[in-house]
Amino acid sequence: MDCDVVTLPLYAGQSAGLADELQSATSLVEELKTQMLTALSELPEVTRRRG
Repeated sequence: MDCDVVTLPLYAGQSAGLADELQSATSLVEELKTQMLTALSELPEVTRRRG
């Protein structure tokens, strides 16, 4: 039981840290998705120019 009392605040702190990491990872994925969509939208022009 003593173990739970010690690990609970630690776990809560880790959860907060994980939430922050998840948030930044999510925004990073959104940014990458935007860049990929932009690149894909430009792709047909490149292939048309070659052909």
